[in-house]
Amino acid sequence: MVKPGYVPGRLRGPRPSRIPISGSGPSRTLTGTIVGLGALTLAILAGCSESTLSVGHELRFGLSSNSPVPVGDSVIFRYDVAGTSLSGMVIDFGDSSADSLSFHGAQTATGRIAHRYGRSGSFPVSATVTDAIQGARTETLSVQVDP
Repeated sequence: MVKPGYVPGRLRGPRPSRIPISGSGPSRTLTGTIVGLGALTLAILAGCSESTLSVGHELRFGLSSNSPVPVGDSVIFRYDVAGTSLSGMVIDFGDSSADSLSFHGAQTATGRIAHRYGRSGSFPVSATVTDAIQGARTETLSVQVDP
């Protein structure tokens, strides 16, 4: 017997619900509504077992720049990050200065950071991204500042 107000595909009260799975290819989307919490969408990734659900991305990090630049011009660092619960990034510019960003648990982040070098030379730049679930990943590159 179904209780009044029970709608299949909805999560209501203590009664379990069946939620339709839709999608094609290696991933499926599970969608339902929890009363008071709004829409709930979870991605079920290929390769997960019946007892495991993966949410988010494998920790990936890309870093690039517009180097070489002349002294006095800004080097623009571009970053592209994906993870499960990104905490932040610390970048060491190789000239005794650094900067940091917070990602507040996001799953993806892209952007730019500008830095101006006061002298010419080659500078080793190191950036480390931290994910609360997956740990840290570091990328390095060399920046050339011309006289």
